[in-house]
Amino acid sequence: MYADMIPFLVGKDILNNGISIPAGNGRTPFLPIKEMAEANAVVLTTPGHENKEYVIATEIAFSAAEIADLLSDITGETIAYHQPEVSSYFVELIQTGAFLQKTSIAF
Repeated sequence: MYADMIPFLVGKDILNNGISIPAGNGRTPFLPIKEMAEANAVVLTTPGHENKEYVIATEIAFSAAEIADLLSDITGETIAYHQPEVSSYFVELIQTGAFLQKTSIAF
């Protein structure tokens, strides 16, 4: 998962509203998209990578609650972790444009 997506996934105004994502205790190994892109670019543009397989990820995974704790430490404010219902969470993602609603088009 791209670390760059965290702001879109955790909700609006987290300093006042806390983190809001239905992630339970799940943990995700986030990595900045730029680092993933650079690693892919090196593999694609330099010799010696033929028939090799790479895992481009970080070894450290974080839960949403741990992200809230880290942000609390950084800001000095308590950042709460809320777990909304999945359906209301998807509505919010669609409204912010982070998730596109599937539409059907009849021809």
